Amino acid sequence: MANVRPKNFFSRWAWRKLAASSNRQATESPSAEPAAENPNTDADDELDRLALRALFREPQFTTRDGLDDYDGDYTFFEARGDLLTQDMLRALERTEKLRADAANIETNDDPATESGVAGPC
Repeated sequence: MANVRPKNFFSRWAWRKLAASSNRQATESPSAEPAAENPNTDADDELDRLALRALFREPQFTTRDGLDDYDGDYTFFEARGDLLTQDMLRALERTEKLRADAANIETNDDPATESGVAGPC
C-alpha cells in the first residue's frame, strides 16, 4: 500500500480496514484448514433466549410506564348521575313523540272523524 494517508474520516477507516485485512491474509498460511463450525449452535441459541428471558423478567424491565392508552379496564362504566347529553334528550323526545303518535292512532281508529268530516256521503 502506498504511504499516503487520506484526510477524510471514512477514507482513513477504509484504508485501515484494507491494511488490516491484507496483514491478516499475509500471516495466515495457505494450508490452514477452515475453522470447524460450532456444533452447539442450537444450545447457544437456547441459552441466549433463556438469558434474555431472565433479563426482561427483572423488575426494572417489567414496570409499566402508563403510556399505553388501552391498558385500562373499560368493561365497567361508572354511573354519571342525572347527566343527560343533548343526544340523549333528543332521543327521549323522539321516543315520547312516537309513543304519543301511537297512542293517538289507537284511540282514533278513523282519521276522518278527527277532521270533523262524518265519512262518505
